[in-house]
Amino acid sequence: MPGYLLAAYALLLVTLGWFSGQRWGIAPLTPSPQPALVQRVNVPVAENTRLKPTPVVGEPAAAPAARMRDGELPMLNYSAHVYTTDDSKRSITLNGKRYREGDSPVEGVIIEQIQQDVTVFSVNGEPFILDALQDWPGGKIDSEEQEQPGQLPLD
Repeated sequence: MPGYLLAAYALLLVTLGWFSGQRWGIAPLTPSPQPALVQRVNVPVAENTRLKPTPVVGEPAAAPAARMRDGELPMLNYSAHVYTTDDSKRSITLNGKRYREGDSPVEGVIIEQIQQDVTVFSVNGEPFILDALQDWPGGKIDSEEQEQPGQLPLD
């Protein structure tokens, strides 16, 4: 390749870079949006109006916990599992209600730990491990049932 052609290409690339840098280097000024004006309005309140309590959004309403009958754990429909490194944000949803570690979804059953893939329950003081999002069909909990698919062994 001749030297003069190499110099011409170099000059062309430098010129192209110069003009493109000027074009993109200067951003057009856009006006900043004005904050919305807030207008105060006085609304008369009726004298006989009773205020209804508003339920807290995101928190389940307090309901009586289900009961264990004859040592049988009732059916648990496991529909959500939230695990984070922050203990206070971990939760599971059983039978449509959200529970956190330390809560009791059923009388005699306590959620001890919510781990990444499993939930550890305490059923009358005995540990019971249920895989995340695995429904419990209901029934007695003993060591043979822990070996079924969906549950981990308690060793």
